[in-house]
Amino acid sequence: LLAVPVGKDLVYWNAHRKYGRVRLPVLFRDWAVLGQVGLTEQMLDNDSLTTHDQPVWVLRNTRPASPDMDWTSLLASRTLQVESVAS
Repeated sequence: LLAVPVGKDLVYWNAHRKYGRVRLPVLFRDWAVLGQVGLTEQMLDNDSLTTHDQPVWVLRNTRPASPDMDWTSLLASRTLQVESVAS
């Protein structure tokens, strides 16, 4: 299941993101949409920052998993390394 705010495609500083006609297809790359609830055509043209419509999609991954994928190293490579700094 996935629910994201929809509207006119928007990234507003670090607080708001809306997925619309451009960003939704990119978000759904490698996923098959099995169903959705709550999406209307009008929502995709909404450019308001005060409304946050969030339809729900049921998705299935279409990218085959590699049987020899090393999940441990994949997760480790995506972990932010934070060094302590003495004051």
